Amino acid sequence: MSFNAVVTPQDLSEYYLPSFQSCVRDAKVASVMCSYNSVNGIPSCANSYLLQSILRDYWGFNDEGRWVTSDCDAVDNIFSTHMFTADYPHAVADALKAGTDVDCGTAYSDHLPAAFNQSLIARPDLEKALVRLYSSLVR
Repeated sequence: MSFNAVVTPQDLSEYYLPSFQSCVRDAKVASVMCSYNSVNGIPSCANSYLLQSILRDYWGFNDEGRWVTSDCDAVDNIFSTHMFTADYPHAVADALKAGTDVDCGTAYSDHLPAAFNQSLIARPDLEKALVRLYSSLVR
């Protein structure tokens, strides 16, 4: 739950990512789960390189109705286990902005209001996640 996988870009692209790419591009999965661990020092549920640059931008996982969920309590672990942020509101803001649409845990429900009140996230950040989730119901 607190492991940091230190992986070279070459190993990431040649060894670790191809099976995920096949699921996203070929099988056209509707959802993806980010994990507990960090990759190169960034918790995977707060990792915009993995969730936005690779998953959405490069692999095309940006259609409405396709969304990212966290592993249970992985968003909580951004702060509590990885100590990646100063507090929970920053952890949930980092996860939401990185592309984690839903939290399998209580971090979003407990701390998104504080993140919003501290202007760490804005209404469009919340709406983007909600549109992805609700679009999956009519996909």
